[in-house]
Amino acid sequence: MNLQERASFYQKLHTGIKSGLTLQQILDARLLSDGSADSQDKIKSELDKGSTIAKAFRQAGLITTWEAELINIGETSGRLESILARLDDYCSLKAVRFSQIKGRLVYPLLILVFAIVLLPLPALVAGSLTVIAYGMQVGISLLIIRLLFQSLLVKPFERAEIGAFNGWLIRSQRFVGDNNVLRLMFEISYMDLLALCLESGMDAVTSLKLMQRCLKNKKIQRQHALVISSISKSGASLSESLHQYDILKNNEVISFLVSSEQSGTLHSAMREFIVRKSQEVDATVGYLVGKLSSVIYLCVLIYAVMKIMPLLLSGPLSGNVL
Repeated sequence: MNLQERASFYQKLHTGIKSGLTLQQILDARLLSDGSADSQDKIKSELDKGSTIAKAFRQAGLITTWEAELINIGETSGRLESILARLDDYCSLKAVRFSQIKGRLVYPLLILVFAIVLLPLPALVAGSLTVIAYGMQVGISLLIIRLLFQSLLVKPFERAEIGAFNGWLIRSQRFVGDNNVLRLMFEISYMDLLALCLESGMDAVTSLKLMQRCLKNKKIQRQHALVISSISKSGASLSESLHQYDILKNNEVISFLVSSEQSGTLHSAMREFIVRKSQEVDATVGYLVGKLSSVIYLCVLIYAVMKIMPLLLSGPLSGNVL
């Protein structure tokens, strides 16, 4: 599924589950997006075998590994609807931001295509460029533009993982400060998943063991093992252990955990804190994406204008485009 199909898939799945329908009823009614229609029989087959929802979707090729892990957390903790709501919001927001960037690129890309197609025409008319050479030049140029668009924009958006499972984001933590926005993005996403486990009635150790199984990064798994040992054997607090073994390092996040644990309001205050900080992170990311789209727009526009300027000036035109 592409990004838009994935957003539609989770939106319809979340809406169905929220309405009280079972997955079997959703499949029977064909309520999921068209992108999953060919896989529904395989999903039903897996469910009939007793597979979990995460495994059934994964075997059908509808979801990625990290999405399966996230759904597994929802199934294990009894908070599947909440997990699907987060996947719905995450994919829908990505689809909106992707559309915004594509919308900004329409005008400069049209100019670029115009330049690629028209610039070699004078050489073709003059006979210095054959029809075959013209076709190959234009075709190769358009293919390169498409490949660049796919590799630099489409694929990164489609493959982007939610913060706590994002391998690139996890690896970046060693290079950023404790209060950097990348650190905050990871920690708020991690807190969100941890809160889902705690809200379902799991204790801290059980929740951390589930998080340890789902987070595939070896370093984080080792850190969780130390945290679990610290809490279960030494009686350390959740905030103290997560901070001691560098899973959570952001000053504001740690301060919140310490104060709320001391006051006994961790469960009641965590969701409000996460929502507020998530909004701040989304606003920051939205601003950075806007800046990125402006930079891409400007680069493409400048390149396109540089290519088309010879067509507006008198004098011989070169047959080379790219």
